[in-house]
Amino acid sequence: EPTARAQRLAEPLRDVLLGAAKALTVEEDFSAEREERTFTIAALDSLLALLLPGVVQDAAQLRVSILVKSLSPMDTLEGLDEGTIDLAIGPFP
Repeated sequence: EPTARAQRLAEPLRDVLLGAAKALTVEEDFSAEREERTFTIAALDSLLALLLPGVVQDAAQLRVSILVKSLSPMDTLEGLDEGTIDLAIGPFP
């Protein structure tokens, strides 16, 4: 049998959990052409040399703009720690 406190909290907590579930299931339409967010991806120069030609070609076909910026490995680690880099590819010290 639930305690009196548990019975008092049941309905408010149910409402909170249902609201959270609803907020997390909202679907957003993603369109690269309309997107204005910046996604920062860091990779070693050797990997960028392999990956960038395809990325640039795909961006041109989709008519999206991209900006390529080279960072040092230490800047990459700091960026990951600070949340300014979304994805790092490759081994970093």
